[in-house]
Amino acid sequence: IFENENDLLKDSAGTQAFLAPEAWSGFAFRGKAADIWAAGITLYYFAFGKFPFKQKIGQDIKTIILTKEPEFPEDQAVDPRIIELIQACLMKDPAQRINMDRILVNSWLTDDGTNPIDNSQFKPVSVTDDEIRQAITNKLRMTIMVANKLVRSLNSARSNLSRTELSGERT
Repeated sequence: IFENENDLLKDSAGTQAFLAPEAWSGFAFRGKAADIWAAGITLYYFAFGKFPFKQKIGQDIKTIILTKEPEFPEDQAVDPRIIELIQACLMKDPAQRINMDRILVNSWLTDDGTNPIDNSQFKPVSVTDDEIRQAITNKLRMTIMVANKLVRSLNSARSNLSRTELSGERT
């Protein structure tokens, strides 16, 4: 979660099933609200063992997230307070979505206030530009290594196939 109000993002990365509706818009959006959406998806998965938006073969996850509401299984005994929290996290309009201040006093998380969350225990994490560049460089390096391995494997398979065809063998 961002430390200050400078959370305006222009694009998003990550697993599509966790992307907030506003992340699909093509316009700048608030990172904090998008993070809370992703937390709601995660919480739903923890509570119900599946994702909140049913996707059938051939359906686009973007369309489902933008147009459908999450379905809550009625056959599972889940505390109604967690359902309320998940619903608040998964509000399609980021302006209506619950914020961190309200999450930290949520009745499910605090056991109806009997176990308040001490916000002072959370410390901001700083990441330097150099650390970001290094992480991207490492990921790119790993991607290139995997791609090279795949190319070598494909070339080897093609070579073996060509030898088999030339010798008239069948597999």
